[in-house]
Amino acid sequence: MIFFDDGTNPELIYEMWQRNFRDPVSYAEFYFQEVYGKNKVILEEEDGNVRGMIHLNPYRICIGDREMPASYICGVATDEEYRRMGIMRRMLEFAFQSLREAGESFTYLMPADERYYLPFGFRFGSAWTAQEVTLIEKVSENVEEAGVPLTFTEDPDDAAELALLENRKKREDFDLYTKIDASYLERLKKEARADYGHLFYVFDQEEYLGRFIVSMDHGFLMISQVFCMAEDRLSFIRSVLAFCKREYHYVDYQMILDSSWKENASDFPKIKHPGFRLRCLPVKQEDKIMFRILDLEKMAEYVSMKEDMEGVLYVEDPNLPEQEARYRMTARQGRLYVKKLPREGDSDFGKIPIAGLTQFLFRGKAEPELTQDLTKEGHRFMQAVKMLDRCCIMEYV
Repeated sequence: MIFFDDGTNPELIYEMWQRNFRDPVSYAEFYFQEVYGKNKVILEEEDGNVRGMIHLNPYRICIGDREMPASYICGVATDEEYRRMGIMRRMLEFAFQSLREAGESFTYLMPADERYYLPFGFRFGSAWTAQEVTLIEKVSENVEEAGVPLTFTEDPDDAAELALLENRKKREDFDLYTKIDASYLERLKKEARADYGHLFYVFDQEEYLGRFIVSMDHGFLMISQVFCMAEDRLSFIRSVLAFCKREYHYVDYQMILDSSWKENASDFPKIKHPGFRLRCLPVKQEDKIMFRILDLEKMAEYVSMKEDMEGVLYVEDPNLPEQEARYRMTARQGRLYVKKLPREGDSDFGKIPIAGLTQFLFRGKAEPELTQDLTKEGHRFMQAVKMLDRCCIMEYV
């Protein structure tokens, strides 16, 4: 039997979490104090034994100026003795159906192993940028940065105002982003500390420049969850590195940056540090977030098109049978209109699995095996979909 947790057995779910993930106690306690109870948890039970779980954590996602609810899937676990019995498949399909019925257009996750999720229609969106940096060739002692020094703080005066500024910046710079508020930033600070890290906000006098989390990981000082408000993004990174060097005295750094930093990748070696020279390893583009469309008709409301056209497309979705159907796809004046049709009948655009549609929307292209049944007009239609390639989703829970 699969059902939603009613909140009466948090100890049972905590124990299952630790059996499967073995998080540090500080992080597990953070999750169950700050996240569990505000989310939904799907459980699978048989003969009185809870055998699996999925956590659905709620966020507000924006595409342009339009806002929607979207659940981030995490905590997917099946106890070891019950694995390979189809429990994960049944829980995921229950999650898809429940989220669709709740009006959600898509869902997303950060996989520990993508192979678990590929068969269920998930595909990666645009990649994150990973840059490893070593500070070498010390050139002087106690070098100060020119001009008025920046302020780095863990406790800003008005987190609500900073959240508003970030949301405004995201709307200008990103196709797809998480809408945040003061409680989001407070939880992010607690999450960083639970993982033995710190969330810092950066100011140039009264001007807010951005934020980042710093933590230690396998000999690196890890700089992640970077959000930059500054016009000169490379100068912002240089200042962050200078601050981290002064505070933590590390030599080796790894920066994990959202997809918008890809255009800066070739410029990272040009960053000038006031006391050291930088050696940058080749930039890596890392796949982090997998998406999955749950309601094609609702999702179409947020899709932009590059040209006008019309046709019928058959969409395959064995894990969400309610979504499998023919659809009339009408692109007009930059908007997409989708109407569900009976399964039987002609499809002049051909057919495509839901994974292929997801990949076109969030990646801009799809694997050949997912597009082999599209017609020439179907391929042309897919190429006209404006992908959501500038993505600012950085949540880990």
